[in-house]
Amino acid sequence: MFSETVGMATTKRHNSLSGFLEYKFRAILEEELLTETALLGSEELALVYCGNLECTGAKLVKLAEIQDIKHFTTITINNLKYVQPDLFLFRQNKWVENVKGTRFAGYPDLIIEVFSEGNKEDERQAKRHLYATSPITEHWYLTQDTNAVERWVGEKRLADLTLKEPLITQNGIEIDLTRLAL
Repeated sequence: MFSETVGMATTKRHNSLSGFLEYKFRAILEEELLTETALLGSEELALVYCGNLECTGAKLVKLAEIQDIKHFTTITINNLKYVQPDLFLFRQNKWVENVKGTRFAGYPDLIIEVFSEGNKEDERQAKRHLYATSPITEHWYLTQDTNAVERWVGEKRLADLTLKEPLITQNGIEIDLTRLAL
């Protein structure tokens, strides 16, 4: 299920990229009748993590590490730190959410970040580091003032793509953002 709201964006292009990602993922899920959960990051939806983003101990919360799921979904998840990527997709991987449905833990299959001028380089590096702690998570970075799409799986860098061509995940999900190319 998609969030009905998109988080605060710093520019019109950021809004366009984030909004079109939502539109494309809605269409993919409806067309293919998939059961995946795709979520847009906002102030209401977030991925939780353990540790401090500046230290090497930061990691996405792995469900196997959670001792008491009930306690986690009602109390613990609200106290953990969190990040808000523009989009994250759970397809094959398991996840858990808190009772309010605002925070999610687990390893997403795909995370997409749209970086804007307001994202400092240390923030960008911290998010890359955090998302890379999951060896199975594909994470993409779009920069709003270029057509480049930087792609990773865990710590392994994949070939960059461009918004001028349809984008395809390692698992074969196609996302055509060509109309947003500069």
